[in-house]
Parts: sequence; structure tokens; C-alpha cells
Amino acid sequence: MKSPLINFYLIKKAGKAGAEQELFRLIMSVSFNKKRLIHYTGILSNAIGWNKHLQEFNGLNPDYLSLNAFIRNLKQNASNIYLSLLLKNSGVDITDFREQLKKYKISPGFELVDAFIQFMELNYRSWSDSSYKKCRSLLNHLVRFRKEVYKTFVLELVDEKFMNELVNYFRSIGLRDSSIIGYINNMNWFLNWCVKKNLMINTAFRNFDLNAINLNKQETIRPEFYLNRNEINLLFNEKFDHIRIERVRDMFLFMIFSGCRFSEMISLKKENIKDNTISISGRYKRNIPQNNYTRKITDRYKNIYYRDNRFFPAFSNITFNKYLRILSDQAGFDRMVTVKINGEDNKLPLKNVITVNTAFETYLANCILMDISHLQIQKWTGRKLLMQYKRLRNKLMNNEEAAINKLNAFYEA
Repeated sequence: MKSPLINFYLIKKAGKAGAEQELFRLIMSVSFNKKRLIHYTGILSNAIGWNKHLQEFNGLNPDYLSLNAFIRNLKQNASNIYLSLLLKNSGVDITDFREQLKKYKISPGFELVDAFIQFMELNYRSWSDSSYKKCRSLLNHLVRFRKEVYKTFVLELVDEKFMNELVNYFRSIGLRDSSIIGYINNMNWFLNWCVKKNLMINTAFRNFDLNAINLNKQETIRPEFYLNRNEINLLFNEKFDHIRIERVRDMFLFMIFSGCRFSEMISLKKENIKDNTISISGRYKRNIPQNNYTRKITDRYKNIYYRDNRFFPAFSNITFNKYLRILSDQAGFDRMVTVKINGEDNKLPLKNVITVNTAFETYLANCILMDISHLQIQKWTGRKLLMQYKRLRNKLMNNEEAAINKLNAFYEA
């Protein structure tokens, strides 16, 4: 099956500038069956930035990497359209060919991070808070990835190799497979939006297959532990040098003392915090009575103001967990704890596995130790947790029984 002959040329555009600076249109010529189709690419360039023998832009054009990637992708797309029409109709109609090429008349050169910022600015109003935080977190990772791995990001150069390197970067900074999958899915969402909005014609990123790199979609880590009194007191009184770590410490303790979900706490507004109550809006609307410990924390923030009148600073779940592990390392949380990973028990240091979920496990354990009924806990937390309550209560009772047996064995020895 014979492919069409595809070439690129600069043709003169009327202008009054000097010869070297005069702008020319870049056209693509497609020849087949004694027919010739001329496609205007939308690119303007001066002659000194174009190598007519190699049919590509040279280093004298500041956007040569992006432009060359664009014309390579345009050439491939033209060939694909030709073969598709040939197989479908047993011949190629030049009118149909021209119509399908129209969507590729764009001006390329978009830098990836700039395009991602545009993606967020144009769409964030329709997103949930969770989607916005995930995209903002991905943007921060892309900026760091560019500094450490790439000097520049060009949308037209994003391909399967790029996506593999991005996954390797995520792994190198210690992200779990479940987090990597979420980031890659959001990356594909963004790149497909770029194609739809004609910011790029390259679709090579779609060749990347998450299943081919052995990411574990079923990876789950469930805490089977809670902080003891000494660890809570240490967090409450510890001084940290970094202001963000102190903020994370305060918010983590607030969840431990109030039973709030992370999503609820991060959405609290100034008007939700009163002297005696914490008003939770959203799906599970309720009022939680302030205790002495939550009040000590909220008093620190009542005169600090954050965007959108939020009571606490905004963190994504992933960023919050990252800082939580940093402060746990600084606090010396080396106690070995049990976590279930994919259903199996594993012994790991507390500082390596502590997450926002640890706060609720600690809250629930403290309530059980203080003999607070599960109905009262459900009223405060808005959760149906009878099974979780029973599981943790049985575990605490078994721990107490084991301690008594050790004591008896000591005296009987």
C-alpha cells in the first residue's frame, strides 16, 4: 500500500519587513494519485530559521523543538488519515482529506506547565474541591519534575517515553502505586483536553499503558494502630522549625480530638468555629461540642485568615501525609506497628505509615478507652461505625488481657 508523498515548504507572505525578518507561511504538500493537497499549518516563520533541505526548523528559531515535533506529528496524522480513507472508501477523496486536516491548522509551541495552568484556570470553577487539590498537587510535581529531569516541557513532545519517565519520577519520591495511578489518570485528562482545545496534535501519550508497568491497582494500606498518650503529648508539646509542619501537627491533633474527617476539617470556614461548637456542613451536617483540646488549637487560628475564609490552611491529602511523616520522623515515632497491606499483616515503623486515617483510629480508641458509647461517637462523627467500634474494642480488650497474662507470668516466675 503506497503512502502519500508529504513535504513542507515556506511560501511568501506579504509584508514590509526586511528579507531576513520577512514572515513566511509553512504549508504541507500531500501528493497522491496525481493529486496535490495544500494544507496551511498556521505556522509563520522567517527564512533563516528554516532548513529547506531537512524540512525542519533549526536552532535559530527559539521554538524549534516544539515546531519540529508538530510537523512530525502532522506528517504522521496526514498519513493515518490517508490510509483510513483509502481502506474505508477504496480511494481517497481530496475534499474529505482536506476536511479532516482542518483541525490540525493550529499554532503550536505550548509549554506543558503553562498549558496546565491554563487548564486549571479555565476549568476549576466546575471542579470539586478534591479535583482542584489533586490537579494543584500534580502541577507542583510537574514543576519539580521539570527542574530535576527536563529543562523544558513541550506538549508536542509528550509521548510514551515521557509518561514512563514521569512514573519513574513518582516512584523515586516514594509515592505509592495507588497515588501514581491517580496522577497519571489526571495527566491523561489534561492531555486529552489539550488535544480537544487544539493546543497540541500529538496523541502519542495514549500509547502509554499503566498495566504494562506493574502498578498495583489493588494496593491498600489500612491502619491497625493508634497513637498512645505519650505520642499525642509529644506532638502537642513538640516545637517544629518549619511553619507548615506545625500547621499539619495542629490539624492532625484537631482531627484526633474532634473526630472530623480530613475533607471536613479542610473545608471548615471561620463561621463554623464557635467557642463551644464546631459546625460541620456538607453531607453529614452536625454540631460537635468543643473540648479543651480542640479549643486550644482553634484559639491559635481564629485570628489567622486564609483564602476563601477557610479556618485552616489548604493542603491536599497527599501533601498532608508527606508532612505528617516528616514530623513523625522528627518526633522519633519509631514504634513498630501493624498495618494491613493487601489484606496481610506487616510490621513497620509508625513514622513510615502514619496517615490522616491514623487520626480517626486514635480518636475512636480514646473514646473506647473512656467508655463512650458507639451511638454517641456516631452522633459526633456522622459515621456508621458499629463494626469498626467492635473490632477496635475487642483489640483493646485483648491487649489488656495480654498485659495481665504477662504480669501474672512475671509474679509466678
